[in-house]
Amino acid sequence: MELVSTLFSTLLLAARRLWNQRLLMLCLLAGLVAAVGLLSSIPLYADAVHHRLLQGELRSPGAVSGTEAGTYRPPFAFLWRYIGAWHGDVTWDDYAPVNNYLTQQGAGVIGLPLETLVRHVKTGNLRLFPTGGLGAFAEKKPLLWTSLGFISGLEEHVELVEGAFPSPQGGEEVPVLVSQALAEQLGLQVGERYVLFGAGGDVQIPVQIAGVWQPLDSTETFWFYQPKAFDETLLTSEAAFVGQVVPVLDAPVSQAVWYQIFDGGRVRTADVPGLLGRVATAQSRAAALLAHTGLDISPVKALEAYRRSARLLTVVLTIFGIPVVGLLLYFIALIAGLVVRRGQGEIAILRSRGTTRGQVLLVYLLEGLLVGSLGLAGGLALGQWLAGWMGRSRTFLDFRPLQEIEGLAVLFSPAALGYGLLGVGLAVLALLAPALAASGHTIVTFKWERARASLRPLYQRYFLDLFLLAPPLYGWYLLRKQGTIFNAQYPLSNIDPFSNPLLFLVPALFCFSLALLAMRTFPWLMRMLAWLAAWLPGTALLLALRQLARSP
Repeated sequence: MELVSTLFSTLLLAARRLWNQRLLMLCLLAGLVAAVGLLSSIPLYADAVHHRLLQGELRSPGAVSGTEAGTYRPPFAFLWRYIGAWHGDVTWDDYAPVNNYLTQQGAGVIGLPLETLVRHVKTGNLRLFPTGGLGAFAEKKPLLWTSLGFISGLEEHVELVEGAFPSPQGGEEVPVLVSQALAEQLGLQVGERYVLFGAGGDVQIPVQIAGVWQPLDSTETFWFYQPKAFDETLLTSEAAFVGQVVPVLDAPVSQAVWYQIFDGGRVRTADVPGLLGRVATAQSRAAALLAHTGLDISPVKALEAYRRSARLLTVVLTIFGIPVVGLLLYFIALIAGLVVRRGQGEIAILRSRGTTRGQVLLVYLLEGLLVGSLGLAGGLALGQWLAGWMGRSRTFLDFRPLQEIEGLAVLFSPAALGYGLLGVGLAVLALLAPALAASGHTIVTFKWERARASLRPLYQRYFLDLFLLAPPLYGWYLLRKQGTIFNAQYPLSNIDPFSNPLLFLVPALFCFSLALLAMRTFPWLMRMLAWLAAWLPGTALLLALRQLARSP
């Protein structure tokens, strides 16, 4: 209880100190919001850009390996398939376990909302004969080599030219649908009866034409293959297939297809590794239940490329954002130093009265956390706006009105939060570092140091500002010699922008090192101006210049 009371009183003290220095704290908050906003906008923008590219790539016809030309597949479409022509036909009992897994558990394993599930099973090749003259069928040429199968949910995506959909119960004959193209080719009529014979002729399946179908829309996402791929397939209901076809054939499953369409609109860079792992788990389980069951079509390859390119773009944007972020963080450090120097006398009095250095640092830590929480919330909102604004920027020769440019789908991600917390952490450190130095003084040592001439900063005493000029001068020399960031001696395909990252950092290093050099020469300039002002009438200008020379 005493600990809670102490923390509450310390928090109250920190809040009062924030209010007493509200103007400086508002400046600190503004810099923090800008820094967090810029930092968080980098992963948000990179993620949104590559999310749009990923969706466009997966929507393009033929973008996924195995997709037929002209076939549209949704971005997160998965096509599982077993092909008996390659691995042998299987029994219904062999098919049932993998079917149950992919229809009932597979979507949960992958972890995305399932929008559509289509299942398709068909037999091997059978010969179609009319019912008359069956005794001499072996000497006759069949009307058609065909197969018998079903497609789940077919009724909602086709229209009947004539007839009706197959009855689930069936009868003596298996009711089937034939495509309009096949009906016109062979002259098939609704109500006609035919017989399907196996390859050896020992299996007979009587069928009756129940209806003639054509697709409602051949471009619907329901069609995992083009509808014309089923022109020579006799389609029945799943119940009729299980009840009348499966008992007749020893291995009725020659081809099995499971077509899943997931909603992947909210998949982002951070989600990709887990999603790829879950897809691999589902693949392994399906192959274990029925050997050679493969995932023929999926966004796996596109997701892997998306993850690599998103990381690369984030690194590039971070490198190019270093100058601005560095200036913002330096501004935050300056304001934090002003805050501590303004309260240095108060710190000295507290230390003289028995306050420990840890308690002083705790006060400043709470101040930093209070400002940092506000800066984090405002910075993340600013980062989201910046990412959306960058997404609406015009490209070359784009003269559309701004409101007609499609914006990016910007969503918060763990990477953006991580970048924001990094900015807040650096700001808190910038506040604690001078507080740690100030907390080492009592009132006696504080007055003694104030009476002494101010020591120059550490980087000036050890000439670090002059040493920091060496890398940008070398980078400038390389740029003058090479003429460009990229080496023109190599083809564009072999260009590696990170072969010499120093060239990317040259502008930022020049800004930083020249600023430090200017801070070294600034007091000399002020002393010179003060010497000249001593010859002028009045004292205001002279006192101002001398103060600037002493406290640059």
